[in-house]
Amino acid sequence: MFLDYSKLPFDKDNIPEKPALVLKTLDGKTIGPIPGVYNLKLNIKFAEPSEIRFDVPAYLDGEPNPLYEAISGHKQVYTEHYGVFETMNPSTEADGIREVKHVKGYSLEKTLKSKKFFLEEGTYDFWNPASPKDTVLELALKSAPGWRVGYVSPALIGKYRTFDGYNDYLLSFLYNHAPQKYNCVIVFDVYQKTVNAYDAEEELENLPIYLDFDNLVKSVDIEEVSDELVTALRPYGADELSILNVNPTGSPWLYDLSFFLENGDIGAGLGKKWEAWQSKALARREYYRGLTALEASATAQLLAAKAKLNDLNGPEGELDSLLAQQSITIQTLAKEKTQAGKDSQQKLLDDINRQIAGVKQSIQQQERNIE
Repeated sequence: MFLDYSKLPFDKDNIPEKPALVLKTLDGKTIGPIPGVYNLKLNIKFAEPSEIRFDVPAYLDGEPNPLYEAISGHKQVYTEHYGVFETMNPSTEADGIREVKHVKGYSLEKTLKSKKFFLEEGTYDFWNPASPKDTVLELALKSAPGWRVGYVSPALIGKYRTFDGYNDYLLSFLYNHAPQKYNCVIVFDVYQKTVNAYDAEEELENLPIYLDFDNLVKSVDIEEVSDELVTALRPYGADELSILNVNPTGSPWLYDLSFFLENGDIGAGLGKKWEAWQSKALARREYYRGLTALEASATAQLLAAKAKLNDLNGPEGELDSLLAQQSITIQTLAKEKTQAGKDSQQKLLDDINRQIAGVKQSIQQQERNIE
């Protein structure tokens, strides 16, 4: 869920103010502010549904809470800066003296969890504002009435990926399946009801946001996972997919010594040589990628040339067919009794022999092309 943290209000002690909760119907009609809210807890998440929990008493100062009965499942809870939520499965606790409703809800995109989405096997463009038809976002939002496309990173426009097919829930597709395919992050703006997509490689502007113990951070617990620190990594995929075609070192390995360089574990002299080598490798990356593209093109031409040679000189090829015709014609010529018949078969044989000579010449030329 997308939130603008610059708009969050703070009190005079620099503590975030408790947001007012407004109860609405699912179509957005306001019922009223919810009085007496306590134990309010918000769990705000960026790329998955956020959560809200709070308690509401049945009586306030001995008087009935006016909105207590109206609080039920499938209502909207609107906050000015912390998101919009849909209530789910509120529970009531009563002991004969006091009665309390325990309410929980999820940000509005959670409503898409129950929507089924089907995508046929094929190749799909992620998004194209000039021609949105049959793009992944357009097809997905057909199953999400009221939602529309918001911001989409330029790198994702016109980006195609192939699917084996999809038949599952819409929210799972948008939060998991599509981001894995297109290397992106999908974020919902519950105020504008827009679906926004950011390229995972996009460099965004750094904002001067600081979190301290007087602000939004309650506690910090940091643990270094030393076992997962590596200096050499070999990425690979199915069907022998590797990085050989884009790695200018010509190897399937990527190297990173930055941790040990920054810690001073590697001497300055060797460190400078390493950094110089890395810079050189990065500078040659585009050139190397061009070479591998040329190699792939040449390989494709070679395969086409071999296929053409096989059509000329392979089993059941053009030469084999002519030689078979030649053999039949020679046998027929030998059986002819009349001079006219012999002349006719000889003329046919001469024509076949000329064709055989032409095909043999083509075979020699094609063999030279392949070499």
